[in-house]
Amino acid sequence: WGNWTACSATCGVGYRSRHRSLAREANYCGRPAAGIAARYEACHDLPACQEVRDCRLSEWGEWSYCSSSCFGLRERYRVVARPAAGGGAPCADDALKEVGPCNAVAGAAAACEPAPLEDCELSHWSSWGDCSSSCGGGQQERTRKVVKEPSGGGRPCEGGLLVTAACATQPCEPGEVCEDCLWAAWSDWGDCSAKADSSGGGGGQRWRHRAIRQMPNFCGQACDVRAVSEVSNCTAASAEPKFCTWSSWSDAGDGSCDAGGDRREGRIRRRTLEVTGGLGAGGLLLATAAGGGGGAPSCGGVTQHGAARCSKLKVGKPCEPVHAEFAA
Repeated sequence: WGNWTACSATCGVGYRSRHRSLAREANYCGRPAAGIAARYEACHDLPACQEVRDCRLSEWGEWSYCSSSCFGLRERYRVVARPAAGGGAPCADDALKEVGPCNAVAGAAAACEPAPLEDCELSHWSSWGDCSSSCGGGQQERTRKVVKEPSGGGRPCEGGLLVTAACATQPCEPGEVCEDCLWAAWSDWGDCSAKADSSGGGGGQRWRHRAIRQMPNFCGQACDVRAVSEVSNCTAASAEPKFCTWSSWSDAGDGSCDAGGDRREGRIRRRTLEVTGGLGAGGLLLATAAGGGGGAPSCGGVTQHGAARCSKLKVGKPCEPVHAEFAA
């Protein structure tokens, strides 16, 4: 066995491995090696990848305009400026919205018509909303609203209208990390918008597109939807038809056969698809257009291989099996 490799990560969860190679390979009638060629194990005692950080709220914003010139209400907000991380303290039961009494103009309350004495009345709290994370610590919230505004000097509402609490505080399972959005490969260029003529002139544009190969998880980076397509300039191709045909077969040669005929490799010959104006040596396969929306015609670089097995040069020679085995 070889030495253990370095750990695949410097923090959180990682693994290391070691391998062994064959000390002897089997001949064509011997048995292949049996056993484990690689071993893996988890790295222990790695430090946490995320620092311990408590949740922090922003300062209160400015009060809103008063809702009425007589016994009105106003409100102000604050937000979670920094969420908790690494097992830090969450922003639990801290109000993010505050409501208070007001009059739109100073001294306007004295000019208001007398109103019946009624205290402010709040609704019941709603159910808790969904947690912002499935593990490692998240936030959830619930809300309530003002059912009846105070009037006639009644008591204003007390307490917040929105509260948050910690949720999903259990540690994440090994390997549960942030996964960003990933783009798939670009498609081929589309046809050129310029029309082809006998001279092959004219300029235009062509487009290509790509799709999302992997959506982000709860903490991953989203893909920029503006990067889904791409445009470039192009020139119209000639209207003269072109075809893809097979070339002639190459010489097979002796390949990798040895003098004893003990190897199982064969002799190889090749032929490729080529752009021509008519029937090639291998026969007509298909018609082709300008490659990539206005470029030169292309057959995609397709190559075909043919193989023939080596003949045994020592007829009747009995095979003495050599079995493969791993190194110590």
